[in-house]
Amino acid sequence: MKEIDSLRRLIIGGGDHWMLRDFSEASKKNILTMIGEVESENICDFTDWVGDRWYDFEEWTGRLDIKNYVTNVNAYHRKVIDKNNTTKESIERIFEDVAAVNNSYSSLFSRFKADRKSVV
Repeated sequence: MKEIDSLRRLIIGGGDHWMLRDFSEASKKNILTMIGEVESENICDFTDWVGDRWYDFEEWTGRLDIKNYVTNVNAYHRKVIDKNNTTKESIERIFEDVAAVNNSYSSLFSRFKADRKSVV
């Protein structure tokens, strides 16, 4: 299980910007909570649309880019969740897909480790 936990966290970055991609249960719970908060802040479809267009503009100008939010990734997540009208179901699906990939790599690494031990 230790291999699976380490695979749930992937390091991404480049240049001066490094961050951890966290697919842990705690991270999923945090994102699902954010979705609920963003949904409850929605006054009406029109104001949601106006806000989404603002985030489109921020994205177009390069301001809505993960590298600008390395120290405050939750602010980035909130904006992207709002802009894309992200649902809890889509986040559940993403985390399930990541878990499936993690499990397949964990099996591969476990076999590799066992093969390596049998050679030594």
